[in-house]
Amino acid sequence: MSTKYQNSKDVPLEVLLERLSELADAVSKGRETQDREFTIRIPAECDRDADIVIHEAVNRIKVLQDRVSEHEENIIKTNNEASDLRLSIWRKRYISDSSDYELYNSIDGLISQVDNMVASLLTEQQLPNGLDGLLRR
Repeated sequence: MSTKYQNSKDVPLEVLLERLSELADAVSKGRETQDREFTIRIPAECDRDADIVIHEAVNRIKVLQDRVSEHEENIIKTNNEASDLRLSIWRKRYISDSSDYELYNSIDGLISQVDNMVASLLTEQQLPNGLDGLLRR
């Protein structure tokens, strides 16, 4: 450990993870190990001092959780829009042919259904030259 990092944000994730693992081990190894590992040094060592390492890990987890939440919201919104599109295509073109149509809830199943319906619609029409290859990916 060193003073090579001036800010905890500069400490690489691998270094933080290694230090967190060391601190976790120290918790179960007794008072002497805890006293040695949970010291605060002057000058501060951003990659060693337990308070700094734990605080930085908490901050990074919060940032990651915010990103995950953002992506989850986008996935739900996209899934709902794709579901609406699928249902709309089915109602406008396929309801009379397949009234027992089963909607797949998985994203890959949903995309496959939309893809199949759109490909079928396109093959029912005369395609301009060159576009027929798009259907045979």
